[in-house]
Amino acid sequence: IKKVLYTISNITLTQRAGGHENFWFRWFLPTDGIYTLKTKGVDNCGNTEQGNAGKWVIVDRVGPNSVIDFPQSNQILSGAAYDIQISVADDLPESIVESGVNLVQISTGAGTVPVDIQGPPWTYQWTLPTDGRYTITSKAQDAAGNWELIPDEKQVLIDNTAPTAWFVNVSDGSVLSGPDKLLRMDADDAVGVDTVEVRIDGGQWNLASYNSLADQWQFTWVLPNDGYYSLFTRATDFAGNTMN
Repeated sequence: IKKVLYTISNITLTQRAGGHENFWFRWFLPTDGIYTLKTKGVDNCGNTEQGNAGKWVIVDRVGPNSVIDFPQSNQILSGAAYDIQISVADDLPESIVESGVNLVQISTGAGTVPVDIQGPPWTYQWTLPTDGRYTITSKAQDAAGNWELIPDEKQVLIDNTAPTAWFVNVSDGSVLSGPDKLLRMDADDAVGVDTVEVRIDGGQWNLASYNSLADQWQFTWVLPNDGYYSLFTRATDFAGNTMN
């Protein structure tokens, strides 16, 4: 063999002198994509090897991307567990390679050990820890071993603690008179109070309104006939936790 011709995707790049049983060519990798590599041998008489099918290879030097779809930023979570849902993308053509993503690494806050998940689907059931603010991060790796350069992250707030509410202008044994009584309530919660309700004896719960000037909740009770009555109030926070 006098020389070997090297072509990449039908473009002849170089040739090397013969005299050896083994030939090599250093290929400086181009942009990501799919390429066909072919060789042709030429003997000392000038006879050239007939074309061959060659080998197709994938060049992949760019890391994939991941996006945390759920939960969303600043979402309030409650309950025992939550399914984190992630979407991934790689720059390889899906017509040739179904998915270039190999795994996604999930972290759910400082001090926790990252968890590797494989999909699809790209989901992870997170057992919710104690109340507080947490940062969830996702970092994808493709089949070529490239890691995502900038992980996606979402901050969430876990709240499994119910709020508290109490009357501020009536107490046990209060004597009320007149056609009605404006009941005022305070409520407190680490995340925020969504609603406050009032119930008289065993009746239905009635929504109170929020007075921003007084920073209190209020409900007008049309006084019934004389007698003894029990008043109850409860609050619900933005996570859906309701006071017992």
